Amino acid sequence: MRKMVALAIGFFDGVHRGHRAILDAARAAGPSGGVVALTFSNHPFTVLAPERAPALLQTPEQKREALAAAGAAAVEMCEFTREVASMECADFAALLRGRFGEDVQIFCGANWRFGAGGAGDAQTLRGLGLRVAVCEGVCEGGELVSSTRIRAALAEGDVALANRMLGRNYELAGEIVPGKQLGRKINRPTLNVAAFAPALRRGVYAVETEWGRGIANWGVAPTMGSAAWRENIIEVHLVDGAPPADAAFAHARILAFIRPEMQFASIDALAEQIARDIAAMRGKVSISSTDRA
Repeated sequence: MRKMVALAIGFFDGVHRGHRAILDAARAAGPSGGVVALTFSNHPFTVLAPERAPALLQTPEQKREALAAAGAAAVEMCEFTREVASMECADFAALLRGRFGEDVQIFCGANWRFGAGGAGDAQTLRGLGLRVAVCEGVCEGGELVSSTRIRAALAEGDVALANRMLGRNYELAGEIVPGKQLGRKINRPTLNVAAFAPALRRGVYAVETEWGRGIANWGVAPTMGSAAWRENIIEVHLVDGAPPADAAFAHARILAFIRPEMQFASIDALAEQIARDIAAMRGKVSISSTDRA
C-alpha cells in the first residue's frame, strides 16, 4: 500500500517565511510518506518572458538545501520548459497522481498557478479530484512576505528587512578561490569566495562566517585594479578568526549593509576606510540575532 505524501508546490526562491509556512502545514498533516517539495530549477520567466526573469536569491543547490532544512524529506526539482508551460491542467493532475499516488495531498500558496497560460489553481485541482490545502501568506511590516520584496530589499541594501522576511540571515556561499593578495599589503587579507548573489546591492557588509565575523565587499573592488577576475566574488576580511589552511568552501551570512562600494584615491585612503568599516561592523553585530532558522 502506497503511503500518503504531502506535496508542497511552489518556486520557493529564498525559502522565506511564507514558503516555510507551506512546509510547516504539510508536516502538520502527518503524512506517512513524508513531505516532498516540488519546484523548478529555473524561473518560469526564463522561458515565458526572459526580459522579465528576476535575479534569483539562490542557486538550485542552495534552494534544495534550504527546503531540506525547512522539513522536506525529499525535493523534486524539475526544469521549466516549453513543454511544461503548455501542459494542460488535467495532464498535470494525472502526472501528480502517477508520481505521488492517488492519496497525495497538495499544499500551496494562494497565488500558485499551473498549466497552460497559468489557467489552473487550487480549485482547479480540487475539481480534478485532488486534495489541496491553500496556505495563507505571512506578513512583515503590514505586507505579504514574497521573494519579490526580498529581492527589492537586498537591491536597496535593506538587509534588516530582507532578513526579517527570510527569517534568517541572507547567505552567500561558494568555493574559496585565489585572490590578488593585495589586501595583505595593507594588513587586511581577504577570503575570496566565488558566490552567487545577483540580487544583492554592490557594497560593503557586516558578515558572519564559520570562522567569525568580518566585513565583506560584494562588487568589483575598483581601488584594487581590474574587475574582470572578481565577477561573482565576495571578498571577506575576517576580524575574529581565520580559516584553516585547507579550507575550500565558505559561507558568509549577511548581517548588515555598511556602505556602497567606492573608489579611493589611494591604497592608504582605502585602508583608513576599512578601519572605519570594521568599527561600523562591530556596532552592528547584534543584528546577527535575526537568524532564527
